[in-house]
Amino acid sequence: MNNTSYPWYLSWPAIIVVFIFFWPAAIVLIYLRTQSTKGGAFAAASNKKIYMILGGVLIVFGLLRFKNSVPMALFLIVGGAAMIYYANTLAKKASRNKSYIDLLVNQGETSIDKVANMLNVRYDIALKEIKTMKSLGILKGANIDEQTRSVSITNVQNAAGEITGMVSSVTDALLGSASTPAASGAAETVEGACPGCGAKYTGPKGSTVTCSYCDATFVLH
Repeated sequence: MNNTSYPWYLSWPAIIVVFIFFWPAAIVLIYLRTQSTKGGAFAAASNKKIYMILGGVLIVFGLLRFKNSVPMALFLIVGGAAMIYYANTLAKKASRNKSYIDLLVNQGETSIDKVANMLNVRYDIALKEIKTMKSLGILKGANIDEQTRSVSITNVQNAAGEITGMVSSVTDALLGSASTPAASGAAETVEGACPGCGAKYTGPKGSTVTCSYCDATFVLH
């Protein structure tokens, strides 16, 4: 579940109303929606169908208006085509953002050149997008070194895991065998991926996690 909240003017009802009356403004609002929160950088991958439907509606309305007003018909058709194109562009970018999370966070890759090569983009594009994700607070623990063309991520989950391990060790030492999972009924440790950005988390089964990278909230199963 994603707990991302948007200002009222970036909500879907507001965007749809603006879209009906003046589609260029709606595209601007959609762009602002994707840039206003950490979760927005990944949402376009799942919202692509909505954008495509809006674009298709514009095109249909445009075709129906040809008899009454050719300029208005063309305005609507061009808007629909622009919306569909923008939907594909945003979805690709959101998908690429998830790939950055997978490569930099989950796999621990540090070479920007390797990341760019894996994603089939130029180095300068990869560098720019990683910087953008850092500025949005998604990769706030990123240390970018342009001289060595590398980036390192402070993995919050690894640190939390180490702390959990230390607590468990102390508990075991004090309580002995009574603290083992079998004796104490400790919850099973499982690994799960954030549904928003794909970052991997490890913790007790059934525990609720708020993602450090996209703010999505989900339960480990």
